Amino acid sequence: MSKGNQTNKKYNIISIQGKELPYSSKIDCKEDEKGNYSIFIKETSANMQEDASDFESIIVWIWSVDRNRIVSLGYKSYMGENDKNPVNRGKQWNGLELKQPSFSGKDNIEYAEPARLHHMRFLYRVMRFRERYQGKGFILDKSNKEEIDRFEKLYKSALKNGELYITNPTEEGGIKGYDKKRDFLKAGIEITENHLEKWFELMSKTNRLPKQMEKVFGNNCLYDQLPCSMFIGEKSSSTRIFNSGYFDLWGINDKKELCVFELKKEGNEKLGIISELFFYAMLMKDMKLAAKGKYLSIRANHRGFKSFINCETKDVINAYFLVPRLHPSLEEEAVKKAFVDVLNEGDGVKFGVIFFDQKEIVKNDNFLRELINERKKLLETS
Repeated sequence: MSKGNQTNKKYNIISIQGKELPYSSKIDCKEDEKGNYSIFIKETSANMQEDASDFESIIVWIWSVDRNRIVSLGYKSYMGENDKNPVNRGKQWNGLELKQPSFSGKDNIEYAEPARLHHMRFLYRVMRFRERYQGKGFILDKSNKEEIDRFEKLYKSALKNGELYITNPTEEGGIKGYDKKRDFLKAGIEITENHLEKWFELMSKTNRLPKQMEKVFGNNCLYDQLPCSMFIGEKSSSTRIFNSGYFDLWGINDKKELCVFELKKEGNEKLGIISELFFYAMLMKDMKLAAKGKYLSIRANHRGFKSFINCETKDVINAYFLVPRLHPSLEEEAVKKAFVDVLNEGDGVKFGVIFFDQKEIVKNDNFLRELINERKKLLETS
């Protein structure tokens, strides 16, 4: 049973059938006498990458161990306590429009409140999770139903009516630690996920993808760092409804289906990768619909944007965890298979796992310089 035993200041433990999952101590998680769980999120304005708002990963893990458990989700709605404009504090989102209150920056430009953007993204995540798992063991707490219903009505109406816009990138993504203008690489920089993304992109464009990647994706081009923001109306600081974000890696497979990859480097094994990829996969479907009939004059293909717009995709998004290894709580073979099966319940998105060996990629200390030089040659000949 889950006792909520605190292992340290940051994490509590869920224990089911001898398997354990550490989860953020900022989340309340209780098991009742029937073995069902109630989860309560206190920080809906926390960044999605932070454990404090990660409900999807906890629920998917519970179901991966025992699919018969019922899980209810509740949350404390955001009241503006972290807003930059004091006038906005103490105001709950009223659900009358997708726009959030704003604050004036040093440049006298109005910006959407960052914490409220995180809250809006949280509402989106709950909406899509409920949509996929309602009637399949997921229950949304009655106290939050009205807010999610309002958000769903507004968001889906705006999406259907072509009122949502996405970001058209105007340049390629950079390489962390590299100054392109001076051809200068910062000394001693550690390998980051940005560098690995660039490597996979380069390999795809020179027909050298690892076999495990080629098997599911084919010999097709990958692109990195495609913005995945969303706006209500034309793009501006005050019309943003989601925080700025990027698809780490994406492309179009042999079946002309969109694929999105959530890449993690060696040592980054956070369970939150589940909530991240779930969000990105659902949002990619929406972005494709939001772009319909727009951006027809786009000529440049920065970060693959033109390919994205022109892709005559089927109604399927392929979403892959691209990792050296998974979170320890997912490594047992039965759980590893079950968590993918749980994610694949429902239509429109197909999940999978692709493993890669980082040591086979980063073979020497000259990895970054060799990567940069190969990219430069590719750009010169393209």
